[in-house]
Amino acid sequence: MEKNNKRELPNELATYRYVNTGLEGGGSIYFMGFPGLTIAVDGSSFIHPLDMESTIVGLVEQGINYLVLLNEDHELPVNAKVDLKTCLTKYKIKLFELPVIDYGIPDSTGEYLWNIYLEELLLSLKSCKSVGFCCLSGTGRSAMFAARLLVEIGSCPRKAMEMVRRKLDGAIETIEQESWIEKVKGKRDD
Repeated sequence: MEKNNKRELPNELATYRYVNTGLEGGGSIYFMGFPGLTIAVDGSSFIHPLDMESTIVGLVEQGINYLVLLNEDHELPVNAKVDLKTCLTKYKIKLFELPVIDYGIPDSTGEYLWNIYLEELLLSLKSCKSVGFCCLSGTGRSAMFAARLLVEIGSCPRKAMEMVRRKLDGAIETIEQESWIEKVKGKRDD
C-alpha cells in the first residue's frame, strides 16, 4: 500500500485513493465511494453504520476537513445522507453537496457551487489539510473532481488525469469528464 507523509490507510479504506498536490506543505486530495455503502449483486444497497464511522475516523486521521458529496439523492439508500451528515458533524468534517449525474459533469448549478466551494478547498490544501470527494464508487465523478482540483492548483490537465489514473485504473470515465477537467481558464497542456 502506498504511503504519504501520514500513516498508511487501514484495510477498510483500501478503496480510497489520494493524490499529493505538490504544494509545499500542502494537503492531499482523496477520492472515494460513498462511506459505508455496500451494493449487493442484485443492485440493492445499504449503509453499514460501523463501516461509515470507521471510514470517517480514517479520513480524520488523514487530515481531511472537507468532503464534497457528488451523489444524487436517488442513488443512495434512504437516510444515507442524514447518517453521513451526522457522522461528519461528530468528527468536525465540513460537507459540501454538489450533486452530479452519474458519468456526467456539473450542470450550471453545479458549476456555480463548484466555484463557491473551490476557494475553501484551495485554502484547506494550502494550510496542510486534505480534502475528499465521494460519489457512488469513487471512479468517475470523484476522480474527475480530484483531477480538476489538481489543475486548479497548477497541474496541466493531462498530467492531473494521469496522476489520478495511476491511483485507480479506469478513473475519469468519459470524454465529457476529461473535457471538464481541461476547461480551467488559463490552463492547458504544453
